[in-house]
Amino acid sequence: MRDFFVALSRSSIAAQGPLGSRFPAHPSGSSLVLSLDWSRARVSSLLDEIRRMQALDFPYPDARLALTAVRDYFLSVKSDLDSVGPMNDPTMVTQLCRTSLRDLFGYLPLVGFLVRSTHQRNPFEAYGPMSRLAKSLLGQKAKLVLSSEWDFSPYTYHAVPHLADFVFLGLPASEAGNALLLRWPDMNSDTLFGPQRV
Repeated sequence: MRDFFVALSRSSIAAQGPLGSRFPAHPSGSSLVLSLDWSRARVSSLLDEIRRMQALDFPYPDARLALTAVRDYFLSVKSDLDSVGPMNDPTMVTQLCRTSLRDLFGYLPLVGFLVRSTHQRNPFEAYGPMSRLAKSLLGQKAKLVLSSEWDFSPYTYHAVPHLADFVFLGLPASEAGNALLLRWPDMNSDTLFGPQRV
């Protein structure tokens, strides 16, 4: 275990650049290979997690479609990372590694949101009316992913790249037990859950 931490600290010192500056040295040789290997490993880990998530029981198809779109995007990122090596331009490889890390940070909360969309505490009875509302406002191609958030007010993800047709709406998990969370003008089940014209 001690050897692991010594190797880790040596690699971090080597990546810091001259005189321990905060900014990494220009990657070349082994540090470039290390950055590329770590980037590939991070993207592969996310793809493995998405593969496990696809076995979950999604209550409606839009969340599964969003997960498939995220998977397809990261398969292309992995393909890009696999297509370069230490013989390529170091600046281009470094930028590719940074972009993949930025994308991972951006999409991880969304992947968690998709996992929570399968949880039984979500108000699944709201999916039909909210989906019709999204389609009436944004067009028939709109897809809704309803999930829970720990913020008290409803939460939305805006302008998610590669998921332009999706509406992500997180309702407060703290109110999951509240049957009066949504007010329906007509409590007739045919109007709530039956087919509706938009």
